[in-house]
Amino acid sequence: MRSKGLDNVTIKAFKTRLDENLSEISEQLRSNSYRFNKLRAHAVTKPGSTKQRPLQIASVRDRVVMKAISLFIEPSFYRFNLDCSCAFIKGRGVNYAIKRIQELVANGNKFYFEADILDFFGSIDKGDLWKSFSREIRQKSILPLLHQCFNLELEDLQSHATEFQELFFGADSGIPQGGVLSPMLANFYLYEFDRRMLQRGFNIVRYADDFVVMCTTEAQARQAHQLGRETLRTLNLGIHPLDAPESKSKIGNFSKDGLMFLGIRFEGQTIYPASKVVKRFKDKVEEVLKTNSGDSLFKTLQRLTNLINGWGKCYKTMRVLNEYQKLDEFIKASVETYLRSVGIQLSGKNKRKHMKLLGIPSLAAMVEHTNKLPSRQIVT
Repeated sequence: MRSKGLDNVTIKAFKTRLDENLSEISEQLRSNSYRFNKLRAHAVTKPGSTKQRPLQIASVRDRVVMKAISLFIEPSFYRFNLDCSCAFIKGRGVNYAIKRIQELVANGNKFYFEADILDFFGSIDKGDLWKSFSREIRQKSILPLLHQCFNLELEDLQSHATEFQELFFGADSGIPQGGVLSPMLANFYLYEFDRRMLQRGFNIVRYADDFVVMCTTEAQARQAHQLGRETLRTLNLGIHPLDAPESKSKIGNFSKDGLMFLGIRFEGQTIYPASKVVKRFKDKVEEVLKTNSGDSLFKTLQRLTNLINGWGKCYKTMRVLNEYQKLDEFIKASVETYLRSVGIQLSGKNKRKHMKLLGIPSLAAMVEHTNKLPSRQIVT
C-alpha cells in the first residue's frame, strides 16, 4: 500500500516492466517533457499509539527520477556536510554520533545542552531554500526539473473524510519528511546553524533535527542554548524552552544525569537502547503478526525475520544481552499466539528449536558484548 503513488503503480509492478519504464523515463527526460505526478496522501498509525502520521507518497517513477537527480547533484553539496552532522551522510549515522559523544565526554565535556527543532521539516521556508539551494547547482540545465521537485502538489483531498483532510493541513509548506531529496535539503538548510555553533567553539553533534552540545561547564551549556536558539530563529526555526513542562530542551550533567540521545541511553561508557525504543520494537512485532494483515504465513514470518535482523544488528555492540534474552521470549510467545490463530499448534517444549525451524533469528545470539547488566538500566 505504501509503495505506490497516485498512479497506483507499486514497486513490484514497476519492476515487471523495468526496462520499458526506464526507457520511457529516459526519453521524456531527454525531450524535457517529463512531468511529476501529484503526491498521494496516506496515513499510518504510529507504533504504540493511536495517532496517525500523514505521509505524502510520490509515484515510483518519480522517486526513480528524484533519486537520479540526488545522486547527480550530490557532489556539489559535500562541503556542506560538516563533521558535526551525522544523519543522511554516507559513512556516518547513529554509531558515528555515539562515538563522537563518547570522545567528547572522555575529553572532559561532562555537561550538555540537548534539544530538537520544532516541526523542522514542516517549518522550512521552501522559497528561501530554493533560492540558496539552486545557486549551488552547477548543472543549470537541470534546474527546471529540480524546481518541479520543490513544488510537488498533494492530491485533491475532497473525496476523503474530514478527519483525514485535517491530518494534511499545511502539507504544502516545508519539505516532505521521507522525501527522496529531503535528507540533502535538510543538511543543507542547517549548514549555517552547524557552522555558527562550531565557529563559536561549541562541540555540537547533530542528527537531522536532534542535536546535543557537549560542554565543560554548565555555564557553557547555557551559552550553547542561547546561541542555538538565536541562530535557529534566523532560519525561522525554534526549539522548546528550557523551563517548559516535558520540554525536549535540557541542560544536564553527564556524570549525574546520564544522557538520552537518539533513543540511546548513555551512562558513563555504557550505552543501550532506551525503553521507548524497546517498546516500539515490540509494537512492530505485534503489528507484523496481526492475523488481519492479509499477508501469507511465509510473508509474515519473512517480515518478522527482517525486522528482528535489522533491529538486533543496530544495538548488538551495546550491553543488551539481558534485554535481548527477554525480547527473544516475547517473540517466541508472540509467534506461538499468531500460529495458533491461523490454526497451527506447535508441539514439544523446545521453543528455540521451533523458532529455528521457522527461520526466526535469535536476538541474544547477535550480541557482541556479553557482560550482563541489570534490566533496570533500560530506562526512559
